[in-house]
Amino acid sequence: MAKYTLRDGESRRIGSDGILRVEAFEMGTGGASMELAIMGEGVDAVRVHDLSIMVHSLPERATIVVRPKRNGTFGLRSEVRLTVSNAGDSVTFPRVLIDAAEDSAERLAEVTPESGSYLLEAFGTTEGAGITDSAREVRSKMRRAELDVAGLDDVTVVIDGSASMQVNVTPKIIEAAAKYIDALSDAFRHFRATDGQDSIETHKVDELTRFIAGVIDSGAERVGQRPWRLPTLTSTSSLVIYITDSPVASMLETQVPTVVLITSAIGRQELELARINGTPAHVAYAVIDGDVVKQLESGANTELSELTDRVTAMLKERN
Repeated sequence: MAKYTLRDGESRRIGSDGILRVEAFEMGTGGASMELAIMGEGVDAVRVHDLSIMVHSLPERATIVVRPKRNGTFGLRSEVRLTVSNAGDSVTFPRVLIDAAEDSAERLAEVTPESGSYLLEAFGTTEGAGITDSAREVRSKMRRAELDVAGLDDVTVVIDGSASMQVNVTPKIIEAAAKYIDALSDAFRHFRATDGQDSIETHKVDELTRFIAGVIDSGAERVGQRPWRLPTLTSTSSLVIYITDSPVASMLETQVPTVVLITSAIGRQELELARINGTPAHVAYAVIDGDVVKQLESGANTELSELTDRVTAMLKERN
């Protein structure tokens, strides 16, 4: 039997003769309340158990999902991995993170019949060392909203290197900002973080944290100065993320979906002021402060989850 492993957005054709076995495997300790389902017209299939289905025929394009049982929620945070096989081929799909509180189905794959074969398309979370739980969760929320993650190209992060940043940020706030950026950026093809002078092209949390800290440290003498040329930095981006202690109007002038991470100790007051002044539809704000640091340390991502919903809506609107 030939075996294949897909990454997010990849596809593979296998023969359509005989029975197609569709199985999902829960990773880790397991115990989430879920069942596998195939959503499509005219599917002839027999359920073996909650996470196993035998397909005899599939005349039209169908979606393979896992969904909560008995119209509830998944109950436990978990990960699942899908395998689709026939007599000659076996295809393993990327892992998908399941949110415990989610009450809607999670897409795993698409199956399309094509002249004697099935085209299998993956919608899981990209495998690879270093991907964080937050990044998996962001991707899962994007997929549930049916955002085409394969169409996300460039994300640009612009770091405020003015002198006031040294006063208003701490190492833990810098690390928390890097975690937010890593989670939001993982679905994009290309990444760049810059202060308008130096740049880095990885969003790995440890390297990005060091880069942001270096920009802030080198800005001690730049009172009120931000060496940015925003149209040049952001013109080719699908998403722009700013890290600043004080939002300025120039951050809002482009029509590119934009996230402003406010790192000031009075960030929530800054956020309220920005809202009073009016927030364009393509802009989302988030505060990175001590409360967010505690959230991330406890494993909770409430505010990141809310920000992801906003970013996903902006990206869908633009696409």
